[in-house]
Amino acid sequence: MKNALTKWLTLTFRMLDDQDNCDEITDLRRLTTMKKYVDDLDLHLTTLTAKKD
Repeated sequence: MKNALTKWLTLTFRMLDDQDNCDEITDLRRLTTMKKYVDDLDLHLTTLTAKKD
């Protein structure tokens, strides 16, 4: 549990630090579970990768 929480917080702060894409950052207030956060993060990264190609 502690490792999962640490990972979640690390990913959250990485996204919040990315000011260049602040309009694309997931609204963290709408996220209710860690699984949903991970799913949204995967979708976010997939979308960014697709845009570059």
